[in-house]
Amino acid sequence: PPLIIIHGTPGIGKTTFAAQFPKPLFIMVDEGGLGSNEVDAFPTAKKMEDVFFAIKACLELKPGQKDTLVIDSLSSLEMLIFNHVSESNGLKRIDAINYGKGYDLALEYWHKICQACRKLLEDGIFKYVVLIAHTSITEFKNPEGESYHRYNTKLHRKTADLFCEQSDIVGFASQPIYIKKVDSKGKDRAVAGKKGEPLLYLRETPSLVAKNRYALPDSIEFNASVFLQALKGDK
Repeated sequence: PPLIIIHGTPGIGKTTFAAQFPKPLFIMVDEGGLGSNEVDAFPTAKKMEDVFFAIKACLELKPGQKDTLVIDSLSSLEMLIFNHVSESNGLKRIDAINYGKGYDLALEYWHKICQACRKLLEDGIFKYVVLIAHTSITEFKNPEGESYHRYNTKLHRKTADLFCEQSDIVGFASQPIYIKKVDSKGKDRAVAGKKGEPLLYLRETPSLVAKNRYALPDSIEFNASVFLQALKGDK
């Protein structure tokens, strides 16, 4: 069963996408909530312990009660973990912990979350685990040439690397755009416009982080039914 990460541009519909999976159960961390999506969810987590309490409750479910676990979002959960690590060390900020050790301490909690997600899948309690993350533009230091920028999960570098390694699928959701030049008082300027429906990119490119361990296409329509059909077709 796949461990899936979905990141994407703001407002693209990541929560709605996950809500369309079969029998979802949400662990909500984002303050924005579920919007109009009517799905089962734990109370919005206010501290890291709330998330671990919810995960423990999920481990006590029987197979078939729910099919999909969704954590929304990793980016907001990271802030709760940072707060917990900082407060545990009597500090207000995680970067105040000497030698960057605060981020290593935070990573220990992330490892526990990854292990729990795998156990939930391997024990058959859930068929899918979907982890939602916000997106940021980060610099990629190219060892073979000049560095460049790309879309990546909005997480600390160590956390982003961990989840990219542990996941089976990393999808990047975005609205395709086109750029055209228009004449504005004798000067050319670039104008962006939407081009078609939002897409879910499933293969890494120089401009974005994505991956899949299945024979999925490079990109598909950003729709849960289309995605699940493609995933079933690979099996």
